[in-house]
Amino acid sequence: MTFGEQLREVRLLRGLTYKQLAELTGVSAGYLNQLEFDKIKTPSPRILFAIAIALGADYEKLMQLANYPVQLAVVTGRHGGSLIARALDTEKITDTEAVALARYLRWYREERSNGLPTNEVEKQS
Repeated sequence: MTFGEQLREVRLLRGLTYKQLAELTGVSAGYLNQLEFDKIKTPSPRILFAIAIALGADYEKLMQLANYPVQLAVVTGRHGGSLIARALDTEKITDTEAVALARYLRWYREERSNGLPTNEVEKQS
């Protein structure tokens, strides 16, 4: 299944229209349509992150489906920053994106504190 097919399936399962998903992600409905029909094969990590937050999808899985190399372990850069810090450093994020990131981090930490596996690495341990 392609990235676009997966995106469409999850969007429809969540009962969202293009317009609704566009409002949640800050990505235009036209762009989302192009993603679903595989006209755009490699959206930016920032767009993938916004989609993951809006759909409650696994960001790492979306990155893999969009053909980005993904390492399951924590990846550090040459300055010791995490993968997410490097990704955020490449583009200026908006206040809305910062709020979404904070919301996601809060959710992630709650999941971990409840002892629930939050990714494939933890499920395999």
